[in-house]
Amino acid sequence: MRWFSLSGRRGRAAARPDDGARAGPVDFAPYSPQYEVIVGQGHDHPTPFFSPPALVWHVGIWPKKSCDPHDNGGATGQGASAKDAYKSIHDREAAFTRRRTAWVRAIDRQLAAMQRARRPADPPNATKQFIKPVGEGEGAARVPDSGSVVFTMWWRAPQAAEGADDEAIRVKVHCNLTPDYVSYSFYMDVATRWGAPFPSLDGGSNANRARILEAVESVRRICEAERDAGARYAQVHPDTLSAQEDAALLGARNLLYVDAWENFIADTGCSLAAMAGELGEVFANFRGVVLGVGKVDGIEPATSRFPRFSEDPRFDVDGTEANAVVDAYWPLVRRIVPEADFREFVVCGLLGWRALYVTALGSPSQYDAHEERAPTRGEKAEADMRVHAGPGPAPADVPTDSCVRPQSDGARRNHPVRYLMLTKENLNPRQLGRIVERINALGTLRLYALKDWSRIVEADTKIRVLGQELDLVTKDWSDKRRLLDSLGTFGKIVKARTDPTYAQIKPYITHVEIPGWFTRTYGAIKDRLWRLGGQTGEFVRREEASKLLDFKYGALAEISSELEGKLIAIGAEIDRLSLEATGGLHFRISRSSIHVAEFYQLLELLQVGNMQTWTSYEQFVKRGLAPTFKSIEEVGRRIVALRTRLTSVLETIETSALVGQSSATRHNTAQLRRIAVYGMLLLFFYLARPTFQFAQRLVERWPEYYALIRTWLGW
Repeated sequence: MRWFSLSGRRGRAAARPDDGARAGPVDFAPYSPQYEVIVGQGHDHPTPFFSPPALVWHVGIWPKKSCDPHDNGGATGQGASAKDAYKSIHDREAAFTRRRTAWVRAIDRQLAAMQRARRPADPPNATKQFIKPVGEGEGAARVPDSGSVVFTMWWRAPQAAEGADDEAIRVKVHCNLTPDYVSYSFYMDVATRWGAPFPSLDGGSNANRARILEAVESVRRICEAERDAGARYAQVHPDTLSAQEDAALLGARNLLYVDAWENFIADTGCSLAAMAGELGEVFANFRGVVLGVGKVDGIEPATSRFPRFSEDPRFDVDGTEANAVVDAYWPLVRRIVPEADFREFVVCGLLGWRALYVTALGSPSQYDAHEERAPTRGEKAEADMRVHAGPGPAPADVPTDSCVRPQSDGARRNHPVRYLMLTKENLNPRQLGRIVERINALGTLRLYALKDWSRIVEADTKIRVLGQELDLVTKDWSDKRRLLDSLGTFGKIVKARTDPTYAQIKPYITHVEIPGWFTRTYGAIKDRLWRLGGQTGEFVRREEASKLLDFKYGALAEISSELEGKLIAIGAEIDRLSLEATGGLHFRISRSSIHVAEFYQLLELLQVGNMQTWTSYEQFVKRGLAPTFKSIEEVGRRIVALRTRLTSVLETIETSALVGQSSATRHNTAQLRRIAVYGMLLLFFYLARPTFQFAQRLVERWPEYYALIRTWLGW
């Protein structure tokens, strides 16, 4: 008996028990091949989670221009070679795929090297990577446009035995891949141990953990002693620390921001050079320290709000506590970056005052020795902060920050952007992770949006120059066309050749042939003879006007040809300008606009709180970054407008030339028709000549013929 499915299609007969099993695997999950792809969208940035104290290191890397997948347009680009002169769109697409695959495979190799440094007792899980291995018969591996690889590294104690190490430090690694760059985020969760349900501030047997926790405790002890609500508006106060406290704070700073990561790099090989590899270069480098200021007692999970600043009953709820906390930790802040007192700092609350963010954001120093006062002990220079001041590499026994290297000018250095984040110890680990991840993402987005900034600035000037050149060409065309139209007779043309008023068009009216003196005089006499009117007079006037137009259109053709060459040169300059940026100027500005929009959206989600007497992150964006972002947008708009204007002017000149050619063609056609008529008349008279002779003889002998006809008819 046959059955029908609910969809109306006839089904097969039910299998009987004795039918036997079907050969091959049975697919009981009829999912679409796109199922995992579309379900995974929106989860490209998983939330890290950790507890204070924690150390954060975030690195952003983009491909070098010579191997950037987006910069494969041909050998015209800067740094391109002969092999990059692709001949077709298919070749460029193949080059993009080849470069993109090489870029992602290099990232996968670095991730594999990092994961080999994980906890030795881990199960033998497959190495996490972006390009998934494929089975036999599945075709080529798919290279993703974006995605995340998340894993945990366990930084073992020095001299720890092979195997399990319960004292290892948890380092969560988040590697985020985008179509434009890759970022590595390291979250060193110092207080968390293998398998422990809660973090512990006990150093244990791990010397690295013990040193870090000791430094954190020194910072907390010294800074909490400085905490005074009455001095909350003193943004910069004299450093009153003792020599011992000064050394302790400086040592803690160097350990938390430099030495801890240098030791981690030495043990795991996760250096900047290794992460960048041969294909990439670093464009973002952030170092952060997350410290818990203190617990809020008496929290009831069922009724209390999440801990935030201004919960302390000693302070008001308008951010006064936040000011007092930042003021108390200023002795540490002024040691985070060199010459901190002479830099503009960004200080603000985050996510509804659940954390405080303190950073110089790479602002330049305005320090000049002895300009305003004698240097104090609290004003630290680069040499105090693990930066080798002398030329050449530092001695092997001198600890230095490998992230800071001298620049070509010998003065500026590529310091990582360092920040301090203060939070309540009760803060939820995932909420803290979201705050830190957003801060790092904001920094990465704003820096990537400024990629090829120098090229964009150069383009701004060149666009203005090319726009002015286009204005001059347009004005030149209008002036020459006006002067040419004012020449109404051949006599005026002859006079214009020596008249300074017509100097602009003199070369064009000199080289174009005009009728001679006799022809012009004959034409003038003929015009006066036929001026009485009638069709013949109109014909003569049109003939003379057509000759004049032929002359003008000949001169106009020369003018159009010259100006068209200038317009083509302007177009070539615009094309060359577009090729200098990575992927082309239009592409670069478009990508910058996308990242700027994402930056503003993420900034809104961060819920920045303004603190009295300080510059907030939002104010920094509005005053510092917004004009820059706007200028990038304006350059993109102006180059499009310049191309539109160029096309319009070129079309106007070409159209005018075509109209002139059409008029000349019509005139020539009329002339040919008249010549044809004259020819037909001549041919008619030539062929009619024998007939005329016959008629003449007929007339001469007509009387004889007439008499014969009368006789024949019997008249």
